Amino acid sequence: MRSLSIAIAALVTLAPAAAVSEEKDEEFVIPGDLCNKLAKDIAQPLAGEWEAVNRDGGGTVGSREIGLSGEDEEDIEFEYGGDGVLVMLGINDQGPQRMELQPQEIAEHLPTDFHMKIDGKIEEVDVAEKLPCDWEDMPGFIGDITYDLYGMGTMNMKVITNFPSENHGFGLLHFTGDMMGRRIDVLRYFSMTRED
Repeated sequence: MRSLSIAIAALVTLAPAAAVSEEKDEEFVIPGDLCNKLAKDIAQPLAGEWEAVNRDGGGTVGSREIGLSGEDEEDIEFEYGGDGVLVMLGINDQGPQRMELQPQEIAEHLPTDFHMKIDGKIEEVDVAEKLPCDWEDMPGFIGDITYDLYGMGTMNMKVITNFPSENHGFGLLHFTGDMMGRRIDVLRYFSMTRED
């Protein structure tokens, strides 16, 4: 069971944790320059380097519940793949990774509680009243990739991203699969920002 937890953690855990600020920035505004635009039309400007901050996550592996602590930060990069496709680049313990995110006609609905980096500090933010438009009115992308779990099974990572602006994004990581006969079902949400 310990090898199961280690393998899952190696694939879903990101960078070292940072302290979460309890202070709320009431002046924080999420721009809406991409609201009501189609994902296939705005993928190219999203290319570049982003900083992601994870919210707590969790789920089950077999009958065992697991939790993923939030506050982790990760640098991610997108490149434009043509035809409205956004390509997510990254590295994990299995080496360089490349995932194509397909543009969606209607973006997926996400929750509203996120950890976000604001003025250099990580804060827990309920974005419900700060979003410039509904999730469904933002450009959205979906992609997935499957990993081998060291010969003990496979795990699929589905990524959903929504972008209200060229410098703010929100997403979901959904891990599913099978490891040594145990079903994997783990969720984690994240926010993304980059400099103007």
